[in-house]
Amino acid sequence: MARANRRTHSPVLKGKIHCCFYCGMPNDHREHYVPVSYGFQPYWVPACAECNRFLGNTYDETWVQRFERLYDKYVKKYKSKYLDPDLEHIMHDTTGNLRDMFEYKIIKRDLIHFKLDMLELMKDVLREESMEMFHLSDNLEKISDFLRGIDSGRDVDEAWIRADSSNDI
Repeated sequence: MARANRRTHSPVLKGKIHCCFYCGMPNDHREHYVPVSYGFQPYWVPACAECNRFLGNTYDETWVQRFERLYDKYVKKYKSKYLDPDLEHIMHDTTGNLRDMFEYKIIKRDLIHFKLDMLELMKDVLREESMEMFHLSDNLEKISDFLRGIDSGRDVDEAWIRADSSNDI
């Protein structure tokens, strides 16, 4: 039996969304964009473990600050391993296990670039949104459609174009 004073936490985005609100990867966490430790905030967005961990319980005044902080954490973590080297050029003359390692690094690099593209786009989309009032935003359906497009395998630009054209604001 539920207690009368039990706090309920509600997803902000509507429909089944199986990707991270921030980076587009499969989600397995709920991320309270205004951390619970700053006072009761019943709203959450889907997040992957890495974005949720990077964001922690830090409160950001704006979505732009939040996305910039997350972007910087990704760049700091992956810059030396995946973002700088020209891996295709290095891999060109390799064989065997070394070639397999470079192929893995290329896949990982492309994944990191996808995440960074997604963070940049979402930062621009949410630039004018209030974090505290986001659950009332007129853009929620458009953002939900965009994330469902990412879920279905579209790249960031294609998913945004489709969501934007189906939800003219």
